[in-house]
Amino acid sequence: MQAYFLWQATILSVITFYVHTFIGGPRVAAPLLADKTLPVASKWLNYYCWHITTLYTLIMGGAYAYVALFPDKIELIVFLCILNFSFSI
Repeated sequence: MQAYFLWQATILSVITFYVHTFIGGPRVAAPLLADKTLPVASKWLNYYCWHITTLYTLIMGGAYAYVALFPDKIELIVFLCILNFSFSI
């Protein structure tokens, strides 16, 4: 696998992490928690999912960078592809 594409995936993952955390957090997560009409359990479940997504995008970027540096670990990319596909359906 060409390292160029892995570095592109790394950069896009880090950009997604940044946008999700620093732009989406104040615009989406803060109003979600401030909403008084939602049940408390629903708010906190959504907030928990928000944090899981934040961590996943950062870890995904790190995994792509790792495989770009160590190309013999291609099974990590296969695992990420399966995860990304399963999250998207």
